[in-house]
Amino acid sequence: MESSLDLCTNHESETECCEQLQKAVSSLNNGDAIIYPTDTLYGLGVDAFNEASLQNIFDIKGRSEQVALPLLVAGWDMVSYIAQDLNECGLKLSEKFWPGSLTLVFTANERVSKLVTGGRDTVAVRQPNHWIVLEIIKRFGGPIVGTSANLSGAQNLMNYGDLKTSFENRVGHIVSCGPNPLGIGSTVVDVSTGAPSILREGSISKEDILGALC
Repeated sequence: MESSLDLCTNHESETECCEQLQKAVSSLNNGDAIIYPTDTLYGLGVDAFNEASLQNIFDIKGRSEQVALPLLVAGWDMVSYIAQDLNECGLKLSEKFWPGSLTLVFTANERVSKLVTGGRDTVAVRQPNHWIVLEIIKRFGGPIVGTSANLSGAQNLMNYGDLKTSFENRVGHIVSCGPNPLGIGSTVVDVSTGAPSILREGSISKEDILGALC
């Protein structure tokens, strides 16, 4: 993997990036929300297992609790923290497209809050292809929420200035270092039944998904 200095495209030094990573992890440990770049969009995240923090996400976004929150992981081994009945379909797709812009929907296990699932029995999971958020997750030690950093129903915010204006007093830290998101949403595939069902086509096409399962 390239060093963080090589990947810092917003003119921050490696030391500054490391300091920002630590601030982000400290905020998560304190129960605060953070904003961070991913390969798709900027994410708004909290500890996936902190009920008060999860509730805060809905308050920040002005979002209905019936809308599920996607989770981000740092590898397939972390999926078992939050999902059950894992199957060959999900494994094949993760091996082909993770890290990357593919969100997989699994059957949630008993650890996952109904605030995450929106009251359903499934959970959406992705391993992003962006070193900043992967490093945050690894240092934090568990999955984090990966909902888009915008107000409910509003357009996605794609630069640090707009994020700071909208969220500076609502979150613990906004990470400004690392490559900027590409601005294209992930493809979402439900594998909870063992047979893939494409719920949303994003940067990965239906043909690519089906081809990976042949």
